[in-house]
Amino acid sequence: MKAGAGAVSAFEIMNRLSVDLVIKNVPGRRDPMPGAPYLVLVEFEAVNPEGLRGSVEQALAHALEAGLAHDALIAENASQAKDFWHIREDISAGHRPEGAQVNHDISVPVSRTPQFLAEANAAVAEAYPGVRIVAFGHMGDGNFHYTLVQAQGDAAANFPGARLSEIANTIAVALGGSISAEHGIGVARAGELPRYKDAQALTLMRAIKRALDPNGVMNPRALIP
Repeated sequence: MKAGAGAVSAFEIMNRLSVDLVIKNVPGRRDPMPGAPYLVLVEFEAVNPEGLRGSVEQALAHALEAGLAHDALIAENASQAKDFWHIREDISAGHRPEGAQVNHDISVPVSRTPQFLAEANAAVAEAYPGVRIVAFGHMGDGNFHYTLVQAQGDAAANFPGARLSEIANTIAVALGGSISAEHGIGVARAGELPRYKDAQALTLMRAIKRALDPNGVMNPRALIP
């Protein structure tokens, strides 16, 4: 894009299953690109909108010519833009009715996101054949919401959620990432933290916690039990 013409304010990626489940389970949603293995939602903003569309169209044309993208749609008005965003915003509602599942708020360096997806997808599929993978997230900071859903036709009792979480988290950490990004460790991940943080880091965290909250009244169950 031309310097000063605009900037990327959002860059969201969604895999095929994440979109399919929105279409299946959320009334009134329409797939903007049926069959695309991945969809990317990009939003641009500029102080002066003059020339912004031309710059965006030029950037998209270069991406198509280079094989970085296979198709592109531009929202022509605010209503169409909202329709695109509804797909992204409804992903959680789309996969929630699909049975047993485990959710992850994983982060890895942006450049290693493709490697994480390739390795994690293969590893969890080997551990639990038929696993359904919902992957979507904010590519600007390498944050991926990685949800693993029970195989169709299988019983929820057979779903090895803890094992699949261990696989996904271990791969993320090995790639220089973290087991939690925007949502933090909280309560749900507190028991997993010692597996991925060394003793020195945990000791330092506890010391900071005691210094700031000596009576343990601030979120006493979160992060460090």
